[in-house]
Amino acid sequence: DGVRDRSIRERVLFALDVECEMFERFLIVFRDPLGCRHDFRALYAWSRTDIAQRAAELGAPRAPGRGGRFVRVFSVYPSPPEVTDEMLSKCFRYDSSTKEFR
Repeated sequence: DGVRDRSIRERVLFALDVECEMFERFLIVFRDPLGCRHDFRALYAWSRTDIAQRAAELGAPRAPGRGGRFVRVFSVYPSPPEVTDEMLSKCFRYDSSTKEFR
């Protein structure tokens, strides 16, 4: 319902316009508690800058060899401060023979 989600949508757009102007890559995470809705959960940005250092100071582990990480920049529901490679591999599996994500 658009009216109910308007404030969340406006806060996410503000975060993208103002707080995330230095980032080029984003990950939007949705929660699906019942299997029929996809509610916004959190916005992550790929960071190779001071944001990654700030996340490390908050306790997010640094992934070896990546040179950056997806760090949380905005959330509605509780979410981890960082999205790790292991988390991504559970959600996105690329099938090179069909050239699609499954």
